Amino acid sequence: MSDTPPTHRLTLGVDLGTSAVKVVAMGLDDEVIAEGAAAFCTNSELPHQAEQETGDWLQAASAAMRQQIGRASCRERV
Repeated sequence: MSDTPPTHRLTLGVDLGTSAVKVVAMGLDDEVIAEGAAAFCTNSELPHQAEQETGDWLQAASAAMRQQIGRASCRERV
């Protein structure tokens, strides 16, 4: 037997919305393995105007994925 942990194929879905990034990892059988989400700011200094920083999107996506990995790792240990 090998000491190498088994590998799992996952599909990662990313939803970049207007106020948050949501991510979901699904197994080959369409089972949800883990989910994560992280919010980001929208700046609005004038009426009918909104701005966001692309760096905030990337940081939120990274945070949501780290959250998701933590949940998936915990699940693997169960």
